Amino acid sequence: QTCLALDSPCLKFAVCRPVEQPSFPYECDDGARPLPSGCCAELSARQCPSHCVQQDLYQLRGNRSVHYECDCQSCRLPESLLSPADLAQLKAELEQWSHFFLWTISRHVGLQGAPSQEMESLIAEHNEKVIQLFQTTAEASQRLHGTDVLNRQYGQMLVEEALRVKRSRERDQLLSSQASPDTGEVFLVNPRSQQIVLQFDLNL
Repeated sequence: QTCLALDSPCLKFAVCRPVEQPSFPYECDDGARPLPSGCCAELSARQCPSHCVQQDLYQLRGNRSVHYECDCQSCRLPESLLSPADLAQLKAELEQWSHFFLWTISRHVGLQGAPSQEMESLIAEHNEKVIQLFQTTAEASQRLHGTDVLNRQYGQMLVEEALRVKRSRERDQLLSSQASPDTGEVFLVNPRSQQIVLQFDLNL
């Protein structure tokens, strides 16, 4: 009680600020976003939306002040979030886009053959984050910005992985051997120049 008294010098350490602003999967009755407390501004900043089944209000003491936080559960989803049909369409568009994106990157770096398993995993992870973004963000501008950030982030990782795979495959081809059945000689051939880089006789 002494530590949390309004005139206590350590009261300011009783509550830590969040690392990032929280988000909530519901809208207030007027269509606005909830406050960082989870409460709705048009309801005196002390209530959940009327369509939430469970509504709990907590009073918290801060640095010489009192504020409220709302715990709102089983609320109606905002109309702006993805419907099942929109989600299915988004997944289909991402699947089609993924093939084109991987093909573009492979062509850009000169990678021959199919993408690596790691490249497939990266593009799947990218798509999942895009879906999460669209499910939790209603504003088109934020969706566009978030998608652009993900495209740049994963595009860079995919280019790096494609270059790694290309170098690995070229190294494997360089070390592949071609043996002459008549003489017993083995040749190591550079796949680009088709020139013999090493030759030795198995009969010695």
